[in-house]
Amino acid sequence: MSTSTIADISDRALEDLRAEIENVPVVHASLKNVVTWISSLFSLLLYALDISTQHISNRLEALSAAPPSATGAPSSIGAAPPTSTAQHRTAAPRGPSRSRCTMCHARGHTATDCTTANPSAMRKRVARNNRIAKEARTQRAMPALPAAPPSFYYPSPPSLPPHPPPMQYAAMAADSVELHRRAVQSQRDKRKRRATMAPIT
Repeated sequence: MSTSTIADISDRALEDLRAEIENVPVVHASLKNVVTWISSLFSLLLYALDISTQHISNRLEALSAAPPSATGAPSSIGAAPPTSTAQHRTAAPRGPSRSRCTMCHARGHTATDCTTANPSAMRKRVARNNRIAKEARTQRAMPALPAAPPSFYYPSPPSLPPHPPPMQYAAMAADSVELHRRAVQSQRDKRKRRATMAPIT
């Protein structure tokens, strides 16, 4: 029992295609023979493309499944000397860039240094930004769904267009918040104008 690789199968498919191209029907052949030759030529071409596509997709899956250390440069994590647990306990805490304010929830300052004019709005903005960043991380981490291999005679269906980057969602959310703020301000201004125009009795 011989095992053949996809490269061998694709080579055989291309050889069959070349042989069929070289086997052109004679000039006095009937229309039926010419149509049969053209249809077999197209089916062999599709078969060769199908095999090549499967070969490329298998290689891409193998590359995406490989750990990053296998494809990239060797990391120097192991070269650092190990630190004791006592050093971890006595080490200084992280700087103020990682601390979070208890009033506005923003990173980089504490509640004593907070100068935010509207802590409630800042908390909402920080929560929204964290949610957008989390959605972007989960979309990157989700594996692609496996697709069934295409049939012999039909090419694979076209792939879906890529999703827009998550920063566009952030811009759309910021625009909608700004539009809502302007609408509320406009209503407030109209009420004030009506109140000043009303006759005082």
